[in-house]
Amino acid sequence: MTDAPMTDTGIAETWVHLTTDVPARGLDAQRNATPEECAALARSIEIPAIERLEVRYHIKPLSGGRYRLEGTLKADIVQSCIVTLDPVRTSIDDRLEVEFRADAP
Repeated sequence: MTDAPMTDTGIAETWVHLTTDVPARGLDAQRNATPEECAALARSIEIPAIERLEVRYHIKPLSGGRYRLEGTLKADIVQSCIVTLDPVRTSIDDRLEVEFRADAP
């Protein structure tokens, strides 16, 4: 288990980047959720289990206090069948592309 403070969803704050931590050249990161983080996140989104969660990404600053994140998310999850409630395992391999704007003071 991690000693880092946790967010409301149970993910360690080490998954959070402050805008002051992103250099002009950008920031590359890779994160692998711990079993405890996977369990907390599964509870927060009300599915039986997240067996694996890993992300790789690059954050780069843009003009006007904006930031662009591009990367990949891979996960193995267990959902419940809506008819039988039997566990249904699914693997996710998805591309991430999102733009953020820093909060104004």
